[in-house]
Amino acid sequence: LSPSSAASDVYKRQITQDAATDVSLKTDGTITLTAGNNIGSQDSKIDVQAGGKVDVTASTGSVNINSVNKDISFGTIAAGTNIDISSTGADAGNISFTNDLNANGYINLDSSKNLDMSKNITAKGDITLAANDGITQGGLIHSTENGDVSITNKSTGDIVLKNVTASGGNIAVNNNASGGNVQLTDVLNADGSISISCLLYTSPSPRDISGS
Repeated sequence: LSPSSAASDVYKRQITQDAATDVSLKTDGTITLTAGNNIGSQDSKIDVQAGGKVDVTASTGSVNINSVNKDISFGTIAAGTNIDISSTGADAGNISFTNDLNANGYINLDSSKNLDMSKNITAKGDITLAANDGITQGGLIHSTENGDVSITNKSTGDIVLKNVTASGGNIAVNNNASGGNVQLTDVLNADGSISISCLLYTSPSPRDISGS
């Protein structure tokens, strides 16, 4: 191969997982994944159990990681296109980050437990955040190019939002947890529409939507 064709070949290389495999990477230490193209796929993520940090770089492709029955903490996540992170299982599944998240495509975070986001999340496409046990935002959330921002909590806990922007898109916030609130601590800004809803009891008492 010529140097140019060899370099081109590098950016086609991927890390994939057989769909029948439950957990492909299991360690009490750290996991580092580096590929020129995709790491996992939307339909078949790389299933991991890590005791330490997980660092992932997909130079021109997407990052698709699922944590199975274990909390997961990410160090560096670099993607050429999309970032799709999830956790599954009843035993654990909190998702946390030590660095900002930036994607040229969409960002999808889906936690079987809670999402505690102290870092900034920026994407050119849609940003979709989902959790079962509450969502707390400490950094900024910004869809920069006509993407929508969707934030959903499912089972227990509150949604606490700081600063959310959808440049050219819409913002939808739904807390479907029984007794769950939505707390707005700063501005939600959308060029499109903004929708916020909480699950209502059958009793006369509505759920609160409060700001501070």
